Amino acid sequence: HSGSFQLTDLSYNGTFVRFANDHEILALRRGSCTLHGNGVICLGSDAQDNPSTLIHFEILRFSDTQPQVLPDF
Repeated sequence: HSGSFQLTDLSYNGTFVRFANDHEILALRRGSCTLHGNGVICLGSDAQDNPSTLIHFEILRFSDTQPQVLPDF
């Protein structure tokens, strides 16, 4: 959305987001937030309840990425 990544929860169980260097957990229930930097997303329960459901994310600016060299075929 306009150059940013929006996370929207449409579930009944909620989505939980924790940004790096932030001890607070954002609980989304039928809501949205803008993802920035890096952190973890947990679907359906808080990460402390079920750490196996963690999704790690990192948002990079295009200028932070390295060009890929395609192999010659």
